[in-house]
Amino acid sequence: MPLEIQTTLRPSAEDIDFLYQGIYEEAKRKKGMPPNVPFGFFLKDEKGQTVGGLNGFCYYGCLYMEQLYAFALFLCLLRLITTGLQRT
Repeated sequence: MPLEIQTTLRPSAEDIDFLYQGIYEEAKRKKGMPPNVPFGFFLKDEKGQTVGGLNGFCYYGCLYMEQLYAFALFLCLLRLITTGLQRT
């Protein structure tokens, strides 16, 4: 069966999930490792819109942070600090 290598700057979620699942299954088969567990923390504004957060995986006793959108977190922390200062 001929194979074709494709490149993309925007891989689909399905293609990325396929890679993760392959890695999990191989680790489980060869080493008896449990599957990775994804996690996410998201910061929502008063309208329920996501304005920041982080995501990653818990695996093999470790916590791996994959993405962090910190600017929005910084702005929200700044808002919390200034709001708290105004109340005192």
